Amino acid sequence: MQHLAALERRARIRAALRLLSMLAILGFAVHLGQKSPPLGMLLVALFAFTQVPSWLRQMRTQRLLRAGDLGALLQAYHPALNRLPHPETFGPLMVASALAAHGMVERARRALDRAVRGEAWEQALEHRWFVETLLEAFDGDRERALDRAQSLEKLPLPAGSVPLQRRVVALRASLTALARAFARRSLDGDAEVLETAAKTSPLVHWAMRYGAAVAHLEHGNRGRALLLLAGAPSWPADSAFRAFQEELSVLAAAPTTPVPSA
Repeated sequence: MQHLAALERRARIRAALRLLSMLAILGFAVHLGQKSPPLGMLLVALFAFTQVPSWLRQMRTQRLLRAGDLGALLQAYHPALNRLPHPETFGPLMVASALAAHGMVERARRALDRAVRGEAWEQALEHRWFVETLLEAFDGDRERALDRAQSLEKLPLPAGSVPLQRRVVALRASLTALARAFARRSLDGDAEVLETAAKTSPLVHWAMRYGAAVAHLEHGNRGRALLLLAGAPSWPADSAFRAFQEELSVLAAAPTTPVPSA
């Protein structure tokens, strides 16, 4: 999971640095343009030519994550997979993470089976547990999913910066809240934790939204659940999210809300 948290943090740092550099260059361009408008315009054009494409790629990836377009997302991620350390292990793990986060349980399990076992596999314990928790929560032994998530929270934090460790703590907490929701054991505040994770962790955006919807339904908050279900993608037949969307929408619209079985 620290790999996911690190990727998210690096993406935020790159976005912040890109924004700062853009503001600095534009400010300099305005200053230069007051003395020499052609030079100012040239500087702006060069900046746009070098920086806008990468900014657009990042925005496209964010949209793909929230839109549930897994095929396009995997295609966008594919060049980066071979640059991962131990790509024969971490490549399939990352693919399995994306598949599981979109409800494609069987495909995610097949991707896990392709990961090469060895030292890197053992080092990826937290990442594996992250994927396994999603799989069991969505279509498996939900008590096992909750036990796995709680065990994951007890693991030592990875070495790294304080912000990275905070991201790992937040992801672990949201995963436990997700497992509780699907095990019908939601606690007060779990729905809010899941909604925050949906906003801040694009990879698990829809997974956390469905978990939040289940938690809200368990506590009788049908209106909030309906809002979370609105705008969902048209999930493929092999995604568990397709059944979740249909069943939870019916439960959220019902006059009274029984405990969801999704």
